[in-house]
Amino acid sequence: MTAGQPYVLFVSTSKDQVGAPTGTGGLGSQTTNPYAGGRFWYLNNGPDPAQWTTTPWFFFTQDSDLTFEAVFL
Repeated sequence: MTAGQPYVLFVSTSKDQVGAPTGTGGLGSQTTNPYAGGRFWYLNNGPDPAQWTTTPWFFFTQDSDLTFEAVFL
């Protein structure tokens, strides 16, 4: 990875939802725009990963970035 370059973090729970009862999940977000030029996109596709490439994705209209910590080993 190179500092200052754009990256995409893809998070999915589709595999975990197969056979699970109906429910909701969530991820933390920041509105202080810690990633300049970043945008939080999402798709509520349930357990169907085929929708990742066949259904339009949405994004938060206000400045909002996903909060996460990535550890690369």
